[in-house]
Amino acid sequence: MPDQQNLQFGTIEEKKDVVVYEIPIAETNLVEAEQLEELKRKDALFFECQHYMVDQQVIRIFYKRESNYKKIKEYKQASNELKQKAATNMLMVESLIGTQYTTLIHPENIYMNAEGDIKLAHRGIRSVFPKEEMNTSELLKELKRVLLYFYSSYNFNEMNEKSDLKFNEPIAESIRHVHSMRDLKQIIHTEPNTPAPPSIKKQSEPGPNPNKKMTLLSGVLIGLIVGMLVIYVIQVVPLNKEVNSAAAEGEAKSMENIEMLTEKNKELQQLLDDNRTIMHAYRSTIVGDTEEAITQFESANQLDESAERTLIEQYIELDTVESLTTAIDRGEDYHTEVLAALVAKNSDEGKEAILAIESSLAEVEIEQAWINKAYEEVVTLYDELTDNNRAKLLAARSYIQLDDTEEAIKLAKDLDNKKLQISALKREKKLIEADDDLDKDEKEEAIDEIDEQIDDLS
Repeated sequence: MPDQQNLQFGTIEEKKDVVVYEIPIAETNLVEAEQLEELKRKDALFFECQHYMVDQQVIRIFYKRESNYKKIKEYKQASNELKQKAATNMLMVESLIGTQYTTLIHPENIYMNAEGDIKLAHRGIRSVFPKEEMNTSELLKELKRVLLYFYSSYNFNEMNEKSDLKFNEPIAESIRHVHSMRDLKQIIHTEPNTPAPPSIKKQSEPGPNPNKKMTLLSGVLIGLIVGMLVIYVIQVVPLNKEVNSAAAEGEAKSMENIEMLTEKNKELQQLLDDNRTIMHAYRSTIVGDTEEAITQFESANQLDESAERTLIEQYIELDTVESLTTAIDRGEDYHTEVLAALVAKNSDEGKEAILAIESSLAEVEIEQAWINKAYEEVVTLYDELTDNNRAKLLAARSYIQLDDTEEAIKLAKDLDNKKLQISALKREKKLIEADDDLDKDEKEEAIDEIDEQIDDLS
């Protein structure tokens, strides 16, 4: 029999191979049913939305459940190895932060297969459904609750911040006490009994056209391995012998010298440990495990210029507002690239991140001026960026706002942007209609001419 379950918002019900999400319209911001068409965009993290129904009181959304996926409660007795893989994949939901989409982090909405792959059923649109925003702190709280449920025998409704529950699994106790997504990832990635990572050869199968950057990273990785061997053979081994010899000679060597040699040995061992960590980070970069690469780079005590550059590139590759903001803070040379990624987000969180950038680059300043609706400033800054198409687009839009439709149309033509030309012509049409200096016939003639231009562009 179908079993309808209450979620944080709405209810969810599984009927054979279909998952139905239902929510009262009164709890949403739905204006037109067509807003839900966005849910039909396919995403590997979610089941496919087949269709939706909207009546006067309720929205129903139908998702196609893939046959090899079951709710995570069916895998609570699975091996730690499988759970670790599933938990790692659950963290992928962080990619929704900064996008127009949200979801509900609840066991009834999370499915997995026998390989530990994860899919969610319902995906919301933040402008339509509650909750209207996903942020890192709230996501951390919800993921912790689901993971504690997953790693225990307790019911989900028993999981809350104040509960005094006892967990048999050490990883559950660790998860309970984490305070950041970074720490949560680290705990899951380093869970005991996790198999050793496969060799580089198995992880990185070269394609017919190897990426030049991956080749360079492979070269860096080989260099690190050789460097570690050199440090160990030339410095660590002789130093260990020297320490042992000094200790054996007793009075012949002062305790001060022995302590100095011991401290030197510790420094070299730390250098080796750092190199191992950075090797792991480069290897994760090569095989495309961006989050693991970031975790490893961040855990190293010191990064050289190449490693720092690669870390920033991984922040950009992760492509969340949080990671892009971190990239801005770590490298001014990447401001233009990060700016483009934030602009592409087209979200309030992305705009806030752009406004927070401290930079004298005209590319940054013009985006900030546009967000602040400082249209005169946008036009002024465009004079420094006349070869930049994004700046030209913002200038054209600003000219429309400033009622300078002639300049707007010129720039729109340069961009070969018919939609922008039409917007400028429509603004010109409104200006003519509001112009009291023109008589009725003059207005009609001018408007007819504009309508013809719009028809030609449509």
